[in-house]
Amino acid sequence: MQLENDLREKRPSFCSAPGCKHQITDMEVQQLFGRNSKELNDYDEVLLKKELAKLPVVGCPKPGCKNFVEIANPNIPIKCTCDCGATFCSMCRKNYHYRTSCQEAVGLETDWMRWNLTGRAAYRSQLDLDQKKLQDFENEGKRVAARNEELKQRYQELFQDEQWKEQNCHGCPHCSRPIQKLDGCDSMVCGSDYHGGNVQNGCGQRFQWSTSKPYKSQGIQGPVEENFKAVKPLPVSKVHHGEWLTCDNCNQNIVGLRFMCVHCASYNLCEDCEYKVDHKHVFKVLGEQEREKELIPPIPNHPPPKLPSSLSSLFAKLTTKT
Repeated sequence: MQLENDLREKRPSFCSAPGCKHQITDMEVQQLFGRNSKELNDYDEVLLKKELAKLPVVGCPKPGCKNFVEIANPNIPIKCTCDCGATFCSMCRKNYHYRTSCQEAVGLETDWMRWNLTGRAAYRSQLDLDQKKLQDFENEGKRVAARNEELKQRYQELFQDEQWKEQNCHGCPHCSRPIQKLDGCDSMVCGSDYHGGNVQNGCGQRFQWSTSKPYKSQGIQGPVEENFKAVKPLPVSKVHHGEWLTCDNCNQNIVGLRFMCVHCASYNLCEDCEYKVDHKHVFKVLGEQEREKELIPPIPNHPPPKLPSSLSSLFAKLTTKT
């Protein structure tokens, strides 16, 4: 049955009669499956998402959360905060990242994992550590090893996600965002489905699927065993990063490697503190001074978007059920 197939694919259903463009309504689905049926609830969500895709909103990526956050500009990464407490990037819907694009953030996460798994040990072996610093580093060994195992699991999940995109998606020729083509004609619009029903954000540019190139991941080169073999360590750094820049753990001026958090507006650690702090975010490792990129200021939380009157009752019904 066409309607059941469309429900599985989470898209609106249309009349199958040749030449008919009638879209199946929720009342018609109710007549077929009943007022309290799962099919009706699923179809209500499909119709709601189709209309929400036309509004400047983004769906919360937290599992189980069905909220939407209003955004000012769908074409730039903006820090979103959902009512459930989750914070995320409006474009990639992962941890918000300062001073970098969504694609660059993937590569930086891989670089950070590589530093933790192989780079740190190689770098520190080059340092002339006194006995106190050496003993301090060894005392942290078990906790660092446990964190490395967690990073390996995170990388494996990231690798599988990027591998799936390379096999199933093309990159938008304008913004490189991964786009999946489910059905329909060759004409594509970045960030929108042909029939709606899929809330995403993109640059909105049009392109032809047949002339676009397959999506290529940035920074993900292979399984964890291959990608994190011993690498050439960073040169020993004695750079003084400026009197204004202090370590957020020991409050001393940063001399040597600087560890700059990608997901915090301003959070830096020195090379003597980075492995001591249990910080869950990704760091960019800097051996020299870097000019700060202009920040995109996080916008304050907005009230929920005002839905068209035709959607208000549908949205109320769905939120009441959940």
